[in-house]
Amino acid sequence: MKHSVVFDEEGNLEGLLPKTYYAGERILLRGKKGEKGVLVSQEDFDFLEKIENLLNGACYSGERLILQGKEGSKVGIVPLEDLELLERIAP
Repeated sequence: MKHSVVFDEEGNLEGLLPKTYYAGERILLRGKKGEKGVLVSQEDFDFLEKIENLLNGACYSGERLILQGKEGSKVGIVPLEDLELLERIAP
């Protein structure tokens, strides 16, 4: 579940933190000039960091990996060089 909250300089985060911490809600913080940030649960944050590390491994170290979702769907993460090679092989 995602909520959008208009947040100005005098805004109070205290009321939003329990929603994120206990209910796992994702809260988009908006200022008068657009999006400012997001409050997410620790579980979501840990997941995002894990994905970031996996992507960095593929981008900078040439690592190849397959992510499998709970439903069984799979996604491959490969370096750009591998993708270019696959595009040349596959019509």
